[in-house]
Amino acid sequence: MRNRNTVTWTSFIAGYARYGLGEEAIRLFRVMKRRNIYTNNLTIVSVLRACGSIEASLLGRELHAQVIKNSVETNIYIGSTLVWFYCKCAGYLHAFKVLQQMPLRDVVSWTAIISGSARLGHESEALEFMKEMMEEGVDPNSFTYSSALKACANLEAILQGKSIHSHANKTPALHNVFVGSALIYMYAKCGYVSEAFQVFDSMPERNLVSWKSMILGYAKNGLCQEALNLMYRMKAEGIQVDDYIFSTVLTECRDVGCDIDPSSEYCLLSR
Repeated sequence: MRNRNTVTWTSFIAGYARYGLGEEAIRLFRVMKRRNIYTNNLTIVSVLRACGSIEASLLGRELHAQVIKNSVETNIYIGSTLVWFYCKCAGYLHAFKVLQQMPLRDVVSWTAIISGSARLGHESEALEFMKEMMEEGVDPNSFTYSSALKACANLEAILQGKSIHSHANKTPALHNVFVGSALIYMYAKCGYVSEAFQVFDSMPERNLVSWKSMILGYAKNGLCQEALNLMYRMKAEGIQVDDYIFSTVLTECRDVGCDIDPSSEYCLLSR
């Protein structure tokens, strides 16, 4: 193309970033800058996403400085992306500072800090952010719920987990397969296996994560026969029992003195 403008360049950069090609997106951005082509807010958002995807923290911080210089840090899309970027690069304190300085925060902003905090080991803070978000009247989405539930699981905070479940129960998010899987994981991690299975059994659709969470939940709570039965059911429904699931169940069951019949091993692992 001979005539390329800001929109054209940004479209290519955004496309690369969206498909996980962070290095290509950044390379194109550098060419764009060398040619003195104007960058707009969408360009900055796209390049920040590319930086986060490959943890290119130096360029991301340079972009943040440019954002401050151009007085666009109050833009909600740029602010939310900066929060996400810093969390991806393990810069929790920077992410928190950006969030605090944002005049307006939406579900994307809050979810970025909640999911990032939980992933970086700041589970208690993630749940505090969830509380603040709801106090501000911002409704969580499916990703917010699943991130907060994983934080509850890691803390074994069953009361908070049940509270989040109760809130999600009033929304369409409860039927989301990732929220369901996170609920199963949370209940099983806290030792509430019956509640985990109730969630599993009521899910309108299940993916591999749902099956794995429930099977490993049984195994890690010493319910080896239930884990095996669910593995048979999984295979009967046409979903392959992978080596990780089987080896983990085998290890957990043997740790509690429950031996698995070799014929069961052959049956479950045969293609």
